[in-house]
Amino acid sequence: MKTNKALLYSICLMLFIAAVGDSLIFPILPSLFLDEKHGLIIGKSLISREILYGVSFALFPLAGIIGMPVFGSLSDIFGRKKVIFIGLSLVACDYLINILALIIHNIWLFLFCQIFIGFLSGIQSVSSALISDISKNDKELISNFKLPNLVMILGFILGPSFSILVTNSHPLSFTIPFIIAFILSIINLIILIIIFKKVHYINSTNELQRKDIHFSIQLRIVYKNILENIFYMFTNKRISPLAYSYLFFKFGLLLFMQSLSLYLAVTFNDHPYQISMFFIMMTTSLTVGMYVLQSRVSRFFEKILQLKLGLGIVITILFMGAVVIKFNQNIAINYYNHLIIIMCGLIYLTIPLITLNFIGLFNKLSNGKDKGKIMGGMGQLTALATFASAIFIGKLAYKNEWLVFTLSGLVIVISYWLFKKNIQITD
Repeated sequence: MKTNKALLYSICLMLFIAAVGDSLIFPILPSLFLDEKHGLIIGKSLISREILYGVSFALFPLAGIIGMPVFGSLSDIFGRKKVIFIGLSLVACDYLINILALIIHNIWLFLFCQIFIGFLSGIQSVSSALISDISKNDKELISNFKLPNLVMILGFILGPSFSILVTNSHPLSFTIPFIIAFILSIINLIILIIIFKKVHYINSTNELQRKDIHFSIQLRIVYKNILENIFYMFTNKRISPLAYSYLFFKFGLLLFMQSLSLYLAVTFNDHPYQISMFFIMMTTSLTVGMYVLQSRVSRFFEKILQLKLGLGIVITILFMGAVVIKFNQNIAINYYNHLIIIMCGLIYLTIPLITLNFIGLFNKLSNGKDKGKIMGGMGQLTALATFASAIFIGKLAYKNEWLVFTLSGLVIVISYWLFKKNIQITD
């Protein structure tokens, strides 16, 4: 029991430091692409800066789809700890290459780093596998996943605050978050080496984890399972109505969420520190929604009603936001800024009301044997929605954020319609 707790806490520490490292970079991304003096692109570019901004977002989830099965399979063969150590070492190298890309203003090297770090995000699948290994039953599994989720949220709240160190007046200013992320990744690696040396555990075993199965065969099996998961979500009559609704919701939500930092930088000329403060507020709203609002609402409403209520609130706010942005010339800039913050905060507050109940309904539809396939399919649908929405955000958010709000609202309306139309299946 003590060994399991030590492993769980060490995983939480790893995820917390990783979340801080990832989130402290996020607020500076608009400036990296838009600043013609100190950013990644000096002077004019043959390819639109906004398009490259969107591509940088799209590459991460696309590489993650490939990376998660690879690291999962490697951890089955060589052990969880060894793969985590190698993965974290490569993460540190990625931050160093990012620093080099910024110093020499090489956008293509930076985009390569986005692919590489997206691939390395597969380490999280190893962490999840490790948590599953030390969980004795489903109840303990759910309990063990709560703490890692919480510390990741806290990491995403703390990380952006480091952007206060970034100033647009110094040519090396944008490297500071990456330097901090590199130092954190090294600290993370050292702490885990120390902790993991003191604890021992045995991997759970199944057919895929046998070492006599060649790695290439394992990967083939895993990628086949991924395709089967996605295919299963859309072909199973019990699951498909909810899967389509979930996919449209995720696409609309991520289209909105991924456009915000560019919108704030262009419209309000927000400094990376101001953008980071905005996302600290949003992440705080998300946390309150997850640990306070959803638990309170669930006492009075069933899952289906909660989900419909959440979707309705988000749709309403998005359309209201589109109107406010379209006719902002009639609103004082301070009031306009505050309105955007309040509306976005309400959306973030409502997100757990939707996502947690989608998970609950998918779980309810499971026959027990296909639970893993359904949960895996949800993850793949989220990755696909992240990739697809990222392609659109650059050009749209740069000049037409009202259109982003409108399209996001319309897509989530489709999600609501699909859900309501097939409510007899999910009820």
